Amino acid sequence: MSSPLQSFREFFNRKSVRLFLGFFCLTLATYSLMVLINQQSQNELLRGVAGLLLWTGWAAVNFTFAFKYPVKGLNLLINAGLLIFLISYLMR
Repeated sequence: MSSPLQSFREFFNRKSVRLFLGFFCLTLATYSLMVLINQQSQNELLRGVAGLLLWTGWAAVNFTFAFKYPVKGLNLLINAGLLIFLISYLMR
């Protein structure tokens, strides 16, 4: 009998699930780009940049795992996006 964690990993390692998550992250990155284009303040500028870094990074991770070519160094992009996102909310 397989553990719940193992079946969870098997589900998320499917190519179709990874591709869906990748396209969903690209949709969120497009929203972040719209926030960046229509920004009214410095906080919105930071949130747009952070969202763009974060969601494009996650999309790249999902696409590379879907095609079995994981790329090292994408965590730096995601962590930078998270850090900028947190800074933008602390600057309120």
